[in-house]
Amino acid sequence: MNFSRVNKLITQANINNCSGFMLKDRNNIRYFSGYTGEGAAILSENGCAIITDSRYTEQAQKQAEGFEIITFESGKYLDTVKLTCDKLNIDAMCYEADVITCDEFNTLKAGLGAIGLVPTKAVGISIRKIKDASEIKIMKKAARVTDELLEMAYLLSKPGVSELDLVAELSYLTLKKYKAESAFDTIVASGDNGSMPHALPSERVFKSGDMVTLDFGAALEGYKSDMTRTFAIGEPSNKMKEIYQIVYDAQKAAQDALKPGAACKDIDAIARNYITEKGYGEYFGHGLGHGVGLDIHELPRLAPTSTEILQENMVVTVEPGIYIPGVGGVRIENTCVITKDGGKALFGASTDMVKL
Repeated sequence: MNFSRVNKLITQANINNCSGFMLKDRNNIRYFSGYTGEGAAILSENGCAIITDSRYTEQAQKQAEGFEIITFESGKYLDTVKLTCDKLNIDAMCYEADVITCDEFNTLKAGLGAIGLVPTKAVGISIRKIKDASEIKIMKKAARVTDELLEMAYLLSKPGVSELDLVAELSYLTLKKYKAESAFDTIVASGDNGSMPHALPSERVFKSGDMVTLDFGAALEGYKSDMTRTFAIGEPSNKMKEIYQIVYDAQKAAQDALKPGAACKDIDAIARNYITEKGYGEYFGHGLGHGVGLDIHELPRLAPTSTEILQENMVVTVEPGIYIPGVGGVRIENTCVITKDGGKALFGASTDMVKL
């Protein structure tokens, strides 16, 4: 059991006048217990438990060190939760209001009787936003895998290859060569498809002169990497070269400004204001970046409305883009760890334009 992590969650429960915390989000359960299967986790000062069914009992016993593993019988899930709360002397329990549905809440409330339920939002993710040394080590490994996959993507990307072809090859290599998972659904957007920030890969084939946006990453031990590079098949148009340079400069300026104590909205403004000054502000509609960890999108957010301040050992993306319908788009993204000396990219891959 990672007592430091568990104690932080129990402290949050106490702040909410609760004696226990119930987790249903699988990545939160994994973070606090090590268990990666289905079920629920209940944490309290009097003990911690994983409640699951017989399919996962052995797995939970192996993964959740220090947690009592409780297997519920079919149809007796709520009874088991109630008995566990009684055993741990929990009279009021926090729950993840942004995870549990209204129907689940109503069922839970009816089953727990006098045990109070207090809604919380993003408590687990808030605790997870500052990474420890072991997490950063794993994320660096995932980043190195992503660097190598990018080099393979360059070798695979030729005229006549389709967006879906590249996605399939990278997915296979990620699993076969590195025994890793894709961090999320890979985005490959070529030519005018590049104007869609989250374009779905299609059967469109690469053509000479295309710019190709590749947004992808590897996941190791659950931890994600997130990289975007936009590269050229042959010689791109002057318009796309201009856009690339603007995005390149905006990304570098924002990344260079990362440091503990910096306001997330101010980092976003550095890139956004630069792109606006160059006349393309209307074509950059999304936030500059986000936290990364067990989830691909975590806290903090680098966006105009963000109220968060960067802290040492946060891991965030910096990913400005320009997307012009009918023309194409460019996005450049690094994932960076915040250190006392500033933001350090986890990737070694250059952000300079690559022409294949």
